[in-house]
Amino acid sequence: MDYYVDVEFDVYRSEICHRIKRYGEIEMIKKIHNSNKILEYMQNKDYAQALYLLGMIDHLCVTNGLERMSFYEPLRSLKLEKLLVPSGVYIIDQEIQPGYIEECVKTAYPEFLKHNIPEGDIYGTKTYGSQ
Repeated sequence: MDYYVDVEFDVYRSEICHRIKRYGEIEMIKKIHNSNKILEYMQNKDYAQALYLLGMIDHLCVTNGLERMSFYEPLRSLKLEKLLVPSGVYIIDQEIQPGYIEECVKTAYPEFLKHNIPEGDIYGTKTYGSQ
């Protein structure tokens, strides 16, 4: 499996997840869309951030029974060249439980995984071994 780790992205991901807790899912959908950050990140070639936000907005729409925003349809087929693995998952895979990355991929939300981002816990409720 071809993957990479980006600690700076971990910080970004964490901040987005904290904002969902702070604002709630519906308000977060609005904030992401109204901020125009997805397109801004794409223009700046910050593809991981753009595709993470796209996965997030799609996931939140699906889990709340809302239609995905057609505005983003041209971006939905894009994905990172390699799987972007959170550093914590990488460490567990390397030091404690070989194969943990593959387990995380199996349980990742499809809205993220299609972009090569194995997100499966936007609320931080899973712990090691609960995949």
